[in-house]
Amino acid sequence: LKYSIPVPKRGDYEVRLFFSENFQQVQGPDKRKFHIVIEGKLEKANVDIYELARNEGFRATSQAFRTVVSGDTLDLELIKVKQNPKVNAIEIQKWPSDSEKI
Repeated sequence: LKYSIPVPKRGDYEVRLFFSENFQQVQGPDKRKFHIVIEGKLEKANVDIYELARNEGFRATSQAFRTVVSGDTLDLELIKVKQNPKVNAIEIQKWPSDSEKI
């Protein structure tokens, strides 16, 4: 799962990814896993949404990462380990925050 998201200018950004494990067949630990890569850098390996949500299905959770964008797009990739990766929402804002959300 790949995204190339246009950004208004180069620089530091915070990327917040929102998740909720809503698919009944993967309710439980170690049923869906994926890696998060932002701007070519592995930010988090073996992400398990169910575990991030403190072992509760249908519970929203998020993870935030800071990155440097050197071009005109922010590249985000979720790489399959087990089952298909998923993200419910993506929030990108300039860092340090100047209230400029993308």
